[in-house]
Amino acid sequence: KRIEDVVKEIKNVYKRDPVELIILYRYNFVNRLVSRTTETVKVSERKFVKKLDDILLNPLTGPIISSIMLISMILLAFTINTGFPLNYILRSLGYESIASAIEEISLSGIISKVFTVLSEIVQETAANYNVQGWLIDLITGGIISGVGSVLTFLPLIFIVNLMMALLEDSGLMARIAV
Repeated sequence: KRIEDVVKEIKNVYKRDPVELIILYRYNFVNRLVSRTTETVKVSERKFVKKLDDILLNPLTGPIISSIMLISMILLAFTINTGFPLNYILRSLGYESIASAIEEISLSGIISKVFTVLSEIVQETAANYNVQGWLIDLITGGIISGVGSVLTFLPLIFIVNLMMALLEDSGLMARIAV
């Protein structure tokens, strides 16, 4: 009974429901807290980003530049991993030795060489212990070369994902998507 009397008295004095007053008090408390602890900063418009948006979001230049960026990214990833297309360009210009060196020092070439050396070590070791020929072939020709072939693609996948992450983090991927 006492609570009902207090509710009626509040409604008569403040001309509002007590629940509404509690909600308003909470909102006012939060607003006072926010105004004391935050600062409004005016963000200046960045001219470079505006120019970049004008170019990449343009219906004519945007798709062209986006395509060039994506193709360049893929070509760079393949060049780092396998030497392609740089090795073919150098071969067509007559620089066979440089093209072969690029293929050998590429990530794929290094991984292939490691598994070739590993296969040779296993063959020599197995020959010293008189292991059956078919077992040596299974291990060297099947398991080691198979794992090596699969692992030569791992750097390519890593590099492509790294480059895509860089495009995403730079904000360019969102513009390319548009």
